[in-house]
Amino acid sequence: MQFIPEEEFSCFEKVPWAPMVDFLFIILTVFATITVTRTVLFDQEVRLVNIATGRADSPPASEKTSSFINLSINATGNYKWLCESKEILLDTARAIHGKLLQEEGEGRLKRGHTKVLLHIDKKAPWQPIAEAIVAVREAGFTIHPVYRENAL
Repeated sequence: MQFIPEEEFSCFEKVPWAPMVDFLFIILTVFATITVTRTVLFDQEVRLVNIATGRADSPPASEKTSSFINLSINATGNYKWLCESKEILLDTARAIHGKLLQEEGEGRLKRGHTKVLLHIDKKAPWQPIAEAIVAVREAGFTIHPVYRENAL
């Protein structure tokens, strides 16, 4: 004698469990990807540099020994290496990484003494910005995105 009839259990045999398990794995993958992306983008100790205009103060002695590289990202996501006399167009973030290592190999840059100033257009897409930040960090240099308070 059974307390619960067998026809009551038959409804559970028809529940499709495979799609539910697939959905669980998809959600797990999405959250893992978000966590890794957040770590790469936001936990890299990126500090913004505020450009103060009209100040005649001299930089501290520690900054006098530092060299600066100006790198810009325009509204279309293209990269420019800004030198004193010319602009060098770089196709990819890997090209930025390679250029930094090339300059270091030629003795023009030193890790720890070189700051990369990243000038970002307000309308620039996020993907090239993130790729540039990761490329500079992988090359071993510190990156400082630059902003202006009164920029349009």
